[in-house]
Amino acid sequence: VRACLLNFLSGLSVCLGGITVLAGNPTDEAIGILLAMAGGVYVNIAASETIPRLESFVKDRGDRVLTLVSFIVGTVPIGLVLLNHKHCG
Repeated sequence: VRACLLNFLSGLSVCLGGITVLAGNPTDEAIGILLAMAGGVYVNIAASETIPRLESFVKDRGDRVLTLVSFIVGTVPIGLVLLNHKHCG
């Protein structure tokens, strides 16, 4: 129950941040910077949670290469979408 409450409170902080940004009327450049920083936080969390788990399954160099290729296959489409994105250009 405590974990659910703390998760809910952290979710409220996202709403508060969104309201703050929208009330401030930021430029497209500022929004792009904020989105890049938020994306970096998500990548950091994902990497710090998944890499230790993957390390326990990696047995040889082939597994390590497969892991790297899988990561690249997952990130390249996201990068391609952002090439013509309004906030990133």
